[in-house]
Amino acid sequence: MHVAFFLDQHPRTLGGAQSSAQLQKKYLERAGHRVTIVAPHATFDEQADVLEYPSLALPGDPEFRYTLSVKKSMRAIRAGLSKISEPLDLIHIQGDLWGAVFAYLLARELGIPVVHTTHTNIDFGAKKILGRAGAFIAMLYLSRALLANTQTKGNLAANGWGWLQLATAGADRVIAPSRHFAKLAASHGVKAKFNIIPTGVDDDFISGPFSESEKVQRAAGAPVRLLWCGRMSSEKRLMEFLEALEISNTTAFTKIYGTGGLEERAKKFVAQGKLHDRVEFHGRVSHDEILNQIWQSDILVQTSVGFETQGMTVYEAGVLGTPCVLSDENIAADLPANSFWLAKDASVESLAEVIVRAVADIESGAGKKIDLRSTMLQSSLSEQILKLYAEARAEHGN
Repeated sequence: MHVAFFLDQHPRTLGGAQSSAQLQKKYLERAGHRVTIVAPHATFDEQADVLEYPSLALPGDPEFRYTLSVKKSMRAIRAGLSKISEPLDLIHIQGDLWGAVFAYLLARELGIPVVHTTHTNIDFGAKKILGRAGAFIAMLYLSRALLANTQTKGNLAANGWGWLQLATAGADRVIAPSRHFAKLAASHGVKAKFNIIPTGVDDDFISGPFSESEKVQRAAGAPVRLLWCGRMSSEKRLMEFLEALEISNTTAFTKIYGTGGLEERAKKFVAQGKLHDRVEFHGRVSHDEILNQIWQSDILVQTSVGFETQGMTVYEAGVLGTPCVLSDENIAADLPANSFWLAKDASVESLAEVIVRAVADIESGAGKKIDLRSTMLQSSLSEQILKLYAEARAEHGN
């Protein structure tokens, strides 16, 4: 089977959707299938299995891309696919914006089924990044493009939830990466029948050096090791984390991985304050290295609130045996009880309090325990995805 993954961002940029798509691709190909990624152009070397369409960087945050011309982008996509001898059997939407528009248009032209994974809380994210007015305009523009270029029926979307309802209406199967996001979407009028399949962790990393017996233990008397990783944008709440870390005044040592629009501001905050000798910035590294750093850390700190549809790094940490400090009760609700520390609300003060508590627990030997290996291996989750593909193809043919 030949499957096309449609993304809103280049697979080599930072983000859960990109990492998820790459991991799914690996295990589908391991099962004997072919995967072509269709994604916006970005400033990376060309990859043979990535078909790029024209895009522009969002001012202030180049990790996000947008498109102005449906026709120009579709010409590039068709031209790229024409060079591949194997025809497409199915499209899997792994991006909720322009990727979805192009995917539905191509699926209609080819008469093939669509599976749509709702990776992103569009309503929250668009407002956070573009502001309310900008998000309103973006959703109107996207929905107009979808309605004008496909046979999708519906109304122009005024917000992210309206757009998600419109975008998922044409899918043969819809996937949500967590129960909490499926419930949230349903409460806002999204009528899709969600199949809950989270992104897992690469099986290859859970054997050998990443086996449970080889977990890197903190040396006696050494500082507790905190890790924050992700895109440095406002919805991820990096600055709130740094402010809370300064207030907490613990002896913990923190490593920060990632890039984004807030990078310079964050580095300046650390350099000018009392965190300068307790926080290190390491920039962009490979996903493999991020897993290695999670493995070596005592606590992963995940600070976004209301944005994550799954909180992928939290699950990766759970498979690697590293507990998390969380700010979002919805992410916590999908984890085993007593396997995390949760701030009582979204304030910086509450985040500082829970950091102090978590560090003290680790120092006293009373840290949380978590092991998600039995449920989060990507090989078994990809088998579930393949079953949905088979159902979608059978029903679409009928």
